[in-house]
Amino acid sequence: MAHHPKHSVSFKFEDSWFKTKYLYTEWNTSRFGKIIGTGIFQPVNIEGSEVSRATTHNLNRFWDLKLGKDDVIEITKRNKIIPAIENNITRSNTEQLPTKCPTCGGDVEVKLVVKTHDLFCLNPDCEAKLTQKLKHFVSKQCFNISDLGEATLEMLIDKGFIENYMDIFKLEKHKKELVKLSGFGVKSFNNLMTALEKSKQISMTSLIASLGIKNVGFGSSKRLAKHFNNDIDLFLKATKSYMNFVNINDFGDITATSIYEYFQNEENMNMFLELLEYVNIIKEEKKEVLNVDSENPFYLKTVYASGKFALKKDELKIKLEEIGAIVVPSYKKSLDMLICGGDMSKSGKALKAEKDGVKMVSEEFLMQYIK
Repeated sequence: MAHHPKHSVSFKFEDSWFKTKYLYTEWNTSRFGKIIGTGIFQPVNIEGSEVSRATTHNLNRFWDLKLGKDDVIEITKRNKIIPAIENNITRSNTEQLPTKCPTCGGDVEVKLVVKTHDLFCLNPDCEAKLTQKLKHFVSKQCFNISDLGEATLEMLIDKGFIENYMDIFKLEKHKKELVKLSGFGVKSFNNLMTALEKSKQISMTSLIASLGIKNVGFGSSKRLAKHFNNDIDLFLKATKSYMNFVNINDFGDITATSIYEYFQNEENMNMFLELLEYVNIIKEEKKEVLNVDSENPFYLKTVYASGKFALKKDELKIKLEEIGAIVVPSYKKSLDMLICGGDMSKSGKALKAEKDGVKMVSEEFLMQYIK
C-alpha cells in the first residue's frame, strides 16, 4: 500500500498534553446522514496557534470520554497538526446525544458501522444531506463549480430551485427569479452560467467521484476510470453485477457492493444517464516526471499542498514537480502525502488525512529538498 510502505519505518514524537475547560458539543449532519460531534472548549495555545475545537470522532470515543460542561479535559495536537481530546479528568458525563437531527429535526438512530457506533439522521429528505451532497458534487475535485458555495447552495435549496444535482444544470430557466435575489444579480447569474458550461468538460474520474457513492472516493474513482479505460459505456455495463468490481485493484466486497447498489437504484441510474447527456468526458492527462534524484522522499509521490506557504501556490507546484512529485489539484484519500503549510490545526484536510492514513509533512521538511 502507498500509505504504509513495507520498506520504511515511521517514528512519532510524543505530543504534549494541555489542560482546558470543556464547554459543549456541536453536532452536524454529513451528506450520508451521519451526525458528527465536535467538542468545543476554552481556547488554549498549542504549537503557536489557538485551539478551541476537536472532533469526538465516533460514538464509542464520545461515550468513553464521558464529557460534560466545565469538565477539565486534556488536549493535544497530534503530529503537531490535528487537535484531539485525549482525556477527561472530571468525567461528569452530562453531555447527551441529540434525540433529533440538528438540521431537520428528524428521527435519529445509533447504528453499528464496522466496529464502532455512529448516530444517523433517518430523514431521507434532510436538508443537510442534500446540501452536503451538492457541496461535494460542485467541489474542486468533482465538477469544480466555485460559484456555487455552500451558502449559495443553501439559498437555492431553500428557494426550491434545487432538489438534486441535475437541477444545477437547469438553473437557467429560473433566471428571472435568480437575478432578483439579494446578493445575486445579473453578473452573478452570468458568471454561474459560464462556470456551469465549463464544468461540463469533465474527466471520468471526477464524474464518478461527484456522485458521492459511499466508500468510493477520488482514488477509487480514478482506479475505476483506469480499469475501464475511460470508457463510460463499459463502466455502465459493468454496473449490472458487483462481481465486475470486486477484483479491481484495492477494491473489495464493501466497495464493489456500494457501486452495485448505487446503480441498482433506478432513480440514481436514471439521473446519471441524464447527466451523461449534459457532459463531455475528456481524457485525463498523464504528467511526465522530470529526471531528478529518485532518492528524495517526494519522488513519484502523489502530493497535495494545503495551508499558507512562503512560496506562492503556483511556484510551489513548479518546485514540487522539479523534484519529481505528482501534484494533484485537490485532497483525496489516495494521496501519498499532504504537505501542511503554516497552522493546520483547524484544517479539515488535516483531519481527513489523519482519518485516511495519509502521511503529513511540514513545509520545513519540504524546504530541505527544493532549491
